[in-house]
Amino acid sequence: LTPSFNADVPGPYVMQLIANDGNVDSTPDTTAVEVITTNDATTAAIQDLIKFINALPARDAKGNKVFKSRHARRVLVRELMVALRLIKENKFRAALNLLSHNERRLMDGCFAQKAADRNDLIRTCEEQVVAYGLLTEAMGYLAESPNRAPRLDRNKRVHWNGRHEHHGRR
Repeated sequence: LTPSFNADVPGPYVMQLIANDGNVDSTPDTTAVEVITTNDATTAAIQDLIKFINALPARDAKGNKVFKSRHARRVLVRELMVALRLIKENKFRAALNLLSHNERRLMDGCFAQKAADRNDLIRTCEEQVVAYGLLTEAMGYLAESPNRAPRLDRNKRVHWNGRHEHHGRR
């Protein structure tokens, strides 16, 4: 037997499984899940990225400039807001194209060459790694099916805790 669950309404659910061998019930196994709408996964990742970018200081702990210019933060956030609007309008392919062609090139140097490149608007690798992870998470949801809303495995959702730390996948 493979137990399954299909939610028809978003929200929190608590599930409990009890097996029986014909004589005795097993100890209950309980888990909690939260079902969210499909657009919520992508928009949550982009909103996390916007929050992260907005929370970054102008300089890191070593005194290095975090952003390429004083306008870089605004440029990144504005493009991400456009992606959110496209998602709201169900233009998933356009949002994916925007994120993969525009945003990705603005923060991929640390992945490609272990240092920020001349196009990167986020100049420090520590911050760029977190931002790039959130960006690729959103792109992954959109890439599942660029013609319709992506599906979400909530257990794979990456969370940022608001202190410039990137938590592993749940």
